[in-house]
Amino acid sequence: MNSDLPPWADYALLPFINLIAALALSGLVILAVGQDPLAALGVLVDGAIGSGEAIGFTLYYATTFMFTGLAVAIPFHAGLFNIGGEGQAMLGGIGVTFVCLALGGWPLWLVLPLALLAAVACGAAWAFHASTDGKWWRLLRYFALSGDPADLVRVGFLAQSPTGEGCAATFDHITFRPGAPKNLRDGS
Repeated sequence: MNSDLPPWADYALLPFINLIAALALSGLVILAVGQDPLAALGVLVDGAIGSGEAIGFTLYYATTFMFTGLAVAIPFHAGLFNIGGEGQAMLGGIGVTFVCLALGGWPLWLVLPLALLAAVACGAAWAFHASTDGKWWRLLRYFALSGDPADLVRVGFLAQSPTGEGCAATFDHITFRPGAPKNLRDGS
């Protein structure tokens, strides 16, 4: 947060101002298409917290976004930059699902840590990047596709600095081959 402001302004006032600004801008867009902004706000609030089912869906989607945000924020505070949080969350959920389905009759105290380990292992399989000197980073992404790869795959590359100060990126070894690598950590 901004260190020039007192904590109450940083953690309460600024988010409140951002919320008001977002609602005002959304209201202008809704007015521009000829609808009532207050009626639209009512539908928004009712859809988010208007019933038990609505609250359940709000928590379901909000939890996914919060944990995906944490997957980026925590490494960033440690000086790392984690890309692929959405995929990590998805694969982590798949790992939890498999463990819980396979061990459904087992006691919770045993299934819970195993499900957590499966989430960590499956989520880690999505993003592999490491640096020994802090300047050169190795990144491996592994995707399994069905069908003819020439018909399914479109690849693009983007490099972005997490601090906004700019960076230089070199993509020097790009391959596409069928089958899984033997060592997912280094791609061999």
